[in-house]
Formats: sequence, C-alpha cells, structure tokens
Amino acid sequence: AGNTFTSTVSFTVDNTAPVLSVDALPAGFTTNTNALVITGSVSDANLSGYYYQILDANKTPIGEPIFGGSQAVSAGPLFSADISGLADGTYYVSVWAYDQAGNTTSPGEERFEAPYIASFTVDRTAPAVTVGSVFTYTTGTTQVVSGTADVDATISLYVGATLVADDITPNASGVWSYTLSPARSIGTYQLSVVARDAF
Repeated sequence: AGNTFTSTVSFTVDNTAPVLSVDALPAGFTTNTNALVITGSVSDANLSGYYYQILDANKTPIGEPIFGGSQAVSAGPLFSADISGLADGTYYVSVWAYDQAGNTTSPGEERFEAPYIASFTVDRTAPAVTVGSVFTYTTGTTQVVSGTADVDATISLYVGATLVADDITPNASGVWSYTLSPARSIGTYQLSVVARDAF
C-alpha cells in the first residue's frame, strides 16, 4: 500500500563538563561553629547537580558524598556543610559537579579526587588561662597582674565588672602580664581573666 511513518527524535551531544569555581578558604581558616559555608559559582546548560565531600587530614573521605544542589549559582553560597560531628583537627573539603550527559569536573575515577579547597581547622576547645598569686600592694606601688595561657590566646582582664584590657597576649612561653593603670587604692578587688582563641 506504500504507507510510511516517520518519527523524528532530537538529541544533544554534550562533551563539556560544567563550569565550577569554588572560592578558596582563607589560609589557616579555623572555625568553632557547626556549619562550613562554601561559596563560588557553577553553571551548565544541562546541569544535573553538584556534590561535596569532607576529608580528614590525610585526605581520606569521611562518610558519603553529600548532595549540594542542582541549580546554577552565579556567585554566592554553594552549600552549608554540617560539621557538627567533627572533632578538633584539620580537614579538607572537595566539590565537583556533573551534567545530564555524565560529564564531571572531577579528574579521577574517584569523585573525591576533585580539586581540594584550602584546608580548614575545627577548634572548639577553649584556651587555658591562669592568674598568678594574689598580690597585696600599698597605694602608689606598681600593680602587675600576670599568669599563663595558650600562646595563641588573647586575654581580657576585668577588675570587678570593669574591662581594663582586651588585648593582652602571652609571650612565646605562654606567660602574660599587665600593669594596672591607674594603680588601685587600698581595698579588696576581684580580678577576672577571659582567654579566647585567635580565630
């Protein structure tokens, strides 16, 4: 009868990996929070999604890769990683994207071989600090408060509820000191020191 039927199907050839740019973390970046925000950009006409992986100090993956999102980002936050379960220490984060054709930004067979972002350090341990022996002085004498602390700490000193110094730093041996000025008159005072990490 000579009848014919024609069906046309369109298809796309895509050999181009997504374009992914991740903003590096500042050198020596340290955090005591439970979330690590990574910013950057990702784009592809056929973008399928992007993942991230947290790695330990030896660049060994911790847990499974985590889905970061599937929408293109021109600039801004890519994802916020939950790092609440990480102990104090140094870590890395790896990010890669892939499209609907299977092209990926990861250069190796293992997806976590994607370029590493600068390492970050988790530090939730408060610095140690001590105050030396209680001193007794008469009016007009030099009154020095001293003690020890972690070498990377910054110390605040209070007399009663009054902040008298907020930037005391220990020396290389961890010893710190501060001269009260003006000297306190005869009486009894309460001294308090607070040490904080140098983030």
